[in-house]
Amino acid sequence: MESGLFKFIDKSEPVLAESATSREKMEFEQQKCKALATIYLSLEESEKDLVAEAETAKEAWNLLEEIYEPKSRSRIAQLRSEFYSIKKQPSESIGIYLAHIQQAAKALKNAGKSIPEDEVAYQMIENLPPEFDNIVLQIYQFNDDEFLSDKVRTILLAEEGRILSKQAKEIDNSKVLVTEGKKNIGTLKKKKAKVCSYCKKFGHLASECRLKSTKNHSLKGKTPLSYSSKMSAIYASALYAYSDENEWTIDTAATDHFCNKKELFQDYKELKNKSAAALGEGNTIICGI
Repeated sequence: MESGLFKFIDKSEPVLAESATSREKMEFEQQKCKALATIYLSLEESEKDLVAEAETAKEAWNLLEEIYEPKSRSRIAQLRSEFYSIKKQPSESIGIYLAHIQQAAKALKNAGKSIPEDEVAYQMIENLPPEFDNIVLQIYQFNDDEFLSDKVRTILLAEEGRILSKQAKEIDNSKVLVTEGKKNIGTLKKKKAKVCSYCKKFGHLASECRLKSTKNHSLKGKTPLSYSSKMSAIYASALYAYSDENEWTIDTAATDHFCNKKELFQDYKELKNKSAAALGEGNTIICGI
């Protein structure tokens, strides 16, 4: 509680002297109201009803003391049950989860039942999600003097940071560019790309080449497609991909992957400043990622 307000919850409430000035009386009443408001605002929503009828800070303090102060076995049993039932929820961070455990341990200590240090550490690693299994196995190897709640907390927070960083990289690597009016081009699996030795196109072999099987078509004198010097990979040409509209052409050398169907995206973001990307048959506009 703020300095200067504790006097309003002591055993004997302060009394203002009869000779006090009107200014002193006003400041005294303001402090009394502030002390009561401080107690009320410090409570959880579910606890505020306990002191809703209190008219002074002293009265509110006494009501709370009657409920939470007794160091009875039933109170300790309730707090122990709460401590050992704490589990990490999917929506909360490791920091919040560990704070709940530490607060529950502190509540037990205040009730007269201290939880051993190693029990707090065990509870911290007891109900973690599967991605923490490896670090938990390492923590199990600690010596007794190392198995402390503060050290376990530090390690778990660092591991959470590593996991989140890894997940962010995986998301970045899975993003696909959307283009206007182009066929699906990209990498689905890490397989060696098919290259036709006859027409020099990607996606099929010479034995499967339709141009080779067409008598009236000749590729003599033609050179492979030229690519932008700024691109570090060769893009498969949509004009020569003989497949249905939902089939992808495999190109493991591709730096960027293109798709002209926005509805295939799970996470799509429109680009304000659209840019162009070079393909074998010309340029295409990048609309979003």
